[in-house]
Amino acid sequence: MGRGEGDFGGPGRKVRDLVEKIRNDLERVETAPKLREVYIVVPKELKYSASHEWVKIEGKKVRIGITDYAQQQLGDVVFVDLPAVGEQFTAKSTMATIETITTVSDITAPLSGEIIEVNDSLEHSPEWVNQDPYGKGWIAIIEPADPDELKDLLDASAYSALLGKK
Repeated sequence: MGRGEGDFGGPGRKVRDLVEKIRNDLERVETAPKLREVYIVVPKELKYSASHEWVKIEGKKVRIGITDYAQQQLGDVVFVDLPAVGEQFTAKSTMATIETITTVSDITAPLSGEIIEVNDSLEHSPEWVNQDPYGKGWIAIIEPADPDELKDLLDASAYSALLGKK
């Protein structure tokens, strides 16, 4: 038997395990059309606004951030001006700003509601918006004033279709 034949351990097994993990991870996300030779990650379990914010429903509150597409379009984030806890916003109003090397962009509230928590970690690590937009790079948690506004948001498939039109 040649090297690796019949061997179910070792480096070959680790590679197969890694390939299987990647396949499983890809089943969890919607992949938008290829834009400028870059794939955009669009997790299926989230909701999206047309202005490129994502919403994760967590019981009676929602966690908000900007999408992978938005962070790629903005470039390297150097500062995030977060809203204040207790502040109230209406849907589509500016709730925060993101500063990059070249521009300052508004983050709009995808829903009406009150800010109950912000990601203070972004004050010292704004690069998380680029590195992990759906994880460590979240912006705020809102208690929605009108949960029916969730119906106005896009699912992953509709958001991916929106990206395909750009």
